[in-house]
Amino acid sequence: MTFRRIWNESHRRSYRYFIHLIGLSNDKTSRRMFRLFQAAIYAASIILVFNISSIFSKGSSYGTFGDFFGGMLNPILTFLTFMGLLMTIILQQKELRLTRSELKESSLALADQAKSLKHQIEISEKKERRDLTIKMLDRWSGREMREHRLLAWEHLIRKLNSMKDDYHLDLVELRENEPIVMSHFSEVCQFFSDLNKLLTEEVLDLELAQVLFKNSVKPWFIFFKDLRYTPPREHTELKEYDQNVLAWYLDYVVTLEKWFKN
Repeated sequence: MTFRRIWNESHRRSYRYFIHLIGLSNDKTSRRMFRLFQAAIYAASIILVFNISSIFSKGSSYGTFGDFFGGMLNPILTFLTFMGLLMTIILQQKELRLTRSELKESSLALADQAKSLKHQIEISEKKERRDLTIKMLDRWSGREMREHRLLAWEHLIRKLNSMKDDYHLDLVELRENEPIVMSHFSEVCQFFSDLNKLLTEEVLDLELAQVLFKNSVKPWFIFFKDLRYTPPREHTELKEYDQNVLAWYLDYVVTLEKWFKN
């Protein structure tokens, strides 16, 4: 019982040392290598003891033993070399697994960093859009713009009420007869054009802009639905200018309504 316990303890220690040396693989390669190494050691030991006992039992000389030992040494060294090669391969596989594991962890860490950076960029861009939207609101509600809005609105709504259904906003007529009103109205239209461009370029927070501007800009669209341009009979250069202004109104000012239809 004592011999068996010693044998088992020796076997466990040898296995632990072997595993510590080459590492434990997920498959059963390490265990199989230990068993192969163990079987080779046992076989070599048995053959060595058997041949030694055979030599000395027959009264052979030490020269015979030397020849025997020399003949045994070569395959033993070959076997040890082969085992060393196998251990080297296993160690390389272990290092390769560790390298792959580290690369995988690094890849996951980089992916997390990229995800975090992307999230930070999105937050930063969203903040910039909100800040610019607030700046546009400050411009719209500022003292100077309020004056432009008030004077232009009072004149246009008064004219709309006086002409009833036959009302059209004629740009040439407004410029020639009411230049001051035209100036105020142009400032309002310039703001609408800037707001439309910024929304188109997606540099503003659309949802926030719809909340902040919807009620104050929608009434102005009644003046943009039926813009009229009466070409002057003279002044070709002025006619071209008015046509460019009308095109600007239609392309950039009137189309602002699409963002506030809901």
